[in-house]
Amino acid sequence: MKNCCTCRLGVASLAGAALLLAVLTSVTAAPLAAGGCETTASKYKISAAFQSTTSTIFVDVMETAITFQQGGSGCVIVSFAGVASASSNTSMYVRARLDGAADCLPNDNAFAGSGGTASPSADRAMNYVCGNVAPGSHMIKMQFRTGSGPTVSLGSRTIIVHYVK
Repeated sequence: MKNCCTCRLGVASLAGAALLLAVLTSVTAAPLAAGGCETTASKYKISAAFQSTTSTIFVDVMETAITFQQGGSGCVIVSFAGVASASSNTSMYVRARLDGAADCLPNDNAFAGSGGTASPSADRAMNYVCGNVAPGSHMIKMQFRTGSGPTVSLGSRTIIVHYVK
């Protein structure tokens, strides 16, 4: 039979852990953006070109530039998926760029990462929203970078751009 103090200590520890977990899970952050987006057309590109970088500054992802004619004001949705990997102790960051000047949200997101050992190639995906895109001709392209200098790599990938025709 266990000592009564040990039992109470165990129950108190569990209760404290449950309270901490409840506090941590109930904290909510405000979203970067929220709203609705009605699209009427889509364009896509699929590439099998292997690309890697050691740049800590964003570089273009080959074969992801898509031009489109936005027919009315509204948002544009970008879906990006690819086989990604990161060398030991670094992360790959990815962003969708509108017209070479504006980031769609979320921007600079960690797409692949590793700790002490390299992350193996694996399918990864992210959706981006470009808000309030004016009518006219536009271009979306994906960019990526390493977090700290070691190599990050992209293999087969797909980009889909949903817009208002």
